[in-house]
Amino acid sequence: MAKCYFNIGLICDKKGQFLTASNSYRLCMDKCEDDENLKKSTIFKKAATNYAVTLEKLGKRDDALKQLKTLKQKFDDEIRVFNNLGILYKR
Repeated sequence: MAKCYFNIGLICDKKGQFLTASNSYRLCMDKCEDDENLKKSTIFKKAATNYAVTLEKLGKRDDALKQLKTLKQKFDDEIRVFNNLGILYKR
């Protein structure tokens, strides 16, 4: 189910439907957090990073930065997090 929400988020993000994408990524993250096997999975990391990016697209830069900083603490080796933090700081 988590992957389904993730894929919906990707589709909506590509269509410019950022609120729906954001909500889908959040649902994916919630499903992953409910499952011990998915808490540190790639799908969770991608959904959480994409969630932060959609927050920025929705004009919620502070929330996006907060999300990415939390992810940085949780997954200190995840390159997507550092990449997106750099992009947001540059802007």
